[in-house]
Amino acid sequence: MVKVLYNGDKNPCRIKILNMTIEQWKRGEVKEISDFHWAHLKHNIDFSLVGKQKEDPVKKIKKEVVLEPKTESNAFDLDRDGDVDADDYSLAAKTLGHARKQKK
Repeated sequence: MVKVLYNGDKNPCRIKILNMTIEQWKRGEVKEISDFHWAHLKHNIDFSLVGKQKEDPVKKIKKEVVLEPKTESNAFDLDRDGDVDADDYSLAAKTLGHARKQKK
Protein backbone atom coordinates (compact mmCIF):
# COMPACT_ATOMS: atom_id res chain seq x y z
CA MET A 1 0.00 0.00 0.00
CA VAL A 2 1.18 3.49 -0.81
CA LYS A 3 -0.01 6.87 0.45
CA VAL A 4 -0.93 9.29 -2.32
CA LEU A 5 -1.54 13.04 -2.04
CA TYR A 6 -3.98 14.87 -4.38
CA ASN A 7 -2.91 18.37 -5.44
CA GLY A 8 -5.29 18.89 -8.36
CA ASP A 9 -7.63 21.76 -9.30
CA LYS A 10 -10.98 20.10 -8.68
CA ASN A 11 -12.11 20.06 -5.09
CA PRO A 12 -13.44 17.39 -4.41
CA CYS A 13 -12.71 15.08 -7.31
CA ARG A 14 -13.82 11.62 -8.36
CA ILE A 15 -11.07 9.35 -9.70
CA LYS A 16 -11.52 6.06 -11.55
CA ILE A 17 -8.43 3.86 -11.69
CA LEU A 18 -9.04 0.62 -13.61
CA ASN A 19 -11.65 -1.18 -11.51
CA MET A 20 -11.51 1.13 -8.47
CA THR A 21 -13.34 4.42 -7.99
CA ILE A 22 -12.38 6.95 -5.32
CA GLU A 23 -15.16 9.37 -4.41
CA GLN A 24 -14.73 12.78 -2.76
CA TRP A 25 -10.93 13.12 -2.84
CA LYS A 26 -10.22 16.66 -1.62
CA ARG A 27 -7.17 18.78 -2.37
CA GLY A 28 -4.35 18.05 0.10
CA GLU A 29 -5.96 14.81 1.29
CA VAL A 30 -3.88 11.64 1.56
CA LYS A 31 -5.37 8.25 0.70
CA GLU A 32 -3.92 4.75 0.71
CA ILE A 33 -4.09 2.77 -2.52
CA SER A 34 -2.37 -0.38 -3.73
CA ASP A 35 0.93 -0.42 -5.61
CA PHE A 36 -0.90 -1.74 -8.67
CA HIS A 37 -3.26 1.24 -8.79
CA TRP A 38 -0.41 3.68 -8.08
CA ALA A 39 1.44 2.38 -11.16
CA HIS A 40 -1.42 3.67 -13.34
CA LEU A 41 -1.90 6.92 -11.42
CA LYS A 42 1.73 8.08 -11.12
CA HIS A 43 1.80 9.52 -14.65
CA ASN A 44 -0.76 12.17 -13.64
CA ILE A 45 0.85 15.36 -12.30
CA ASP A 46 -2.04 16.02 -9.87
CA PHE A 47 -0.97 13.10 -7.66
CA SER A 48 2.23 12.61 -5.71
CA LEU A 49 3.58 9.79 -3.58
CA VAL A 50 3.76 10.59 0.14
CA GLY A 51 5.00 7.33 1.58
CA LYS A 52 4.99 3.60 1.32
CA GLN A 53 3.54 1.47 4.07
CA LYS A 54 5.13 -1.88 4.77
CA GLU A 55 2.67 -4.73 4.80
CA ASP A 56 2.80 -7.01 7.79
CA PRO A 57 4.37 -10.34 6.97
CA VAL A 58 2.09 -13.31 7.27
CA LYS A 59 2.47 -14.73 10.73
CA LYS A 60 2.67 -18.47 10.78
CA ILE A 61 1.05 -20.12 13.71
CA LYS A 62 3.22 -22.88 15.02
CA LYS A 63 1.29 -25.82 16.29
CA GLU A 64 2.80 -28.10 18.83
CA VAL A 65 3.37 -31.53 17.40
CA VAL A 66 1.67 -34.16 19.47
CA LEU A 67 3.15 -37.58 19.00
CA GLU A 68 0.83 -40.47 19.55
CA PRO A 69 2.25 -43.11 21.79
CA LYS A 70 3.38 -46.14 19.89
CA THR A 71 1.42 -49.24 20.60
CA GLU A 72 3.14 -52.55 20.53
CA SER A 73 1.31 -54.64 18.00
CA ASN A 74 2.49 -57.95 16.74
CA ALA A 75 -0.55 -58.41 14.53
CA PHE A 76 1.58 -57.95 11.39
CA ASP A 77 4.55 -59.91 12.63
CA LEU A 78 3.89 -62.85 10.34
CA ASP A 79 7.20 -64.66 10.83
CA ARG A 80 7.09 -64.10 14.62
CA ASP A 81 10.60 -62.75 14.95
CA GLY A 82 9.57 -59.81 17.14
CA ASP A 83 9.53 -56.95 14.60
CA VAL A 84 7.64 -55.99 11.47
CA ASP A 85 10.13 -55.86 8.60
CA ALA A 86 10.51 -56.60 4.89
CA ASP A 87 10.23 -60.34 5.49
CA ASP A 88 6.73 -59.85 6.90
CA TYR A 89 5.64 -57.80 3.88
CA SER A 90 7.13 -60.37 1.54
CA LEU A 91 5.27 -63.18 3.30
CA ALA A 92 2.01 -61.18 3.14
CA ALA A 93 2.47 -60.54 -0.60
CA LYS A 94 3.14 -64.21 -1.28
CA THR A 95 0.05 -65.20 0.69
CA LEU A 96 -2.09 -62.68 -1.19
CA GLY A 97 -0.73 -63.88 -4.54
CA HIS A 98 -1.45 -67.47 -3.65
CA ALA A 99 -4.99 -66.57 -2.57
CA ARG A 100 -5.62 -64.80 -5.89
CA LYS A 101 -4.46 -67.88 -7.82
CA GLN A 102 -6.80 -70.08 -5.75
CA LYS A 103 -9.71 -67.73 -6.46
CA LYS A 104 -9.37 -68.07 -10.25
